[in-house]
Amino acid sequence: MDDIDSEMDAVQGWASVEGAARPDQAWLLHDRDVWVKNPCYQGPAVPHPEDEPRPEGPPAGSWAEVAQIMAMACPDSGFDWDAWKDEMKDDGS
Repeated sequence: MDDIDSEMDAVQGWASVEGAARPDQAWLLHDRDVWVKNPCYQGPAVPHPEDEPRPEGPPAGSWAEVAQIMAMACPDSGFDWDAWKDEMKDDGS
């Protein structure tokens, strides 16, 4: 077993002990500044603490999202990205 495996085993062992003491927490912060999933957590899925939630807005990959990105990237262009989005949707592309 190499050092990385033994380090990972140590962190997982820590998570088992700490997780048993805090079964209501989905994620545990280790002393090495890493988040570890709590193996004892039984609640609903919880995203990683450092994951940023997707901002409210148009669905990913939609023409509305493309138009929004372009409008934010080129705010002074004068181009009507909303009309472009509607044309793209009407075109069936």
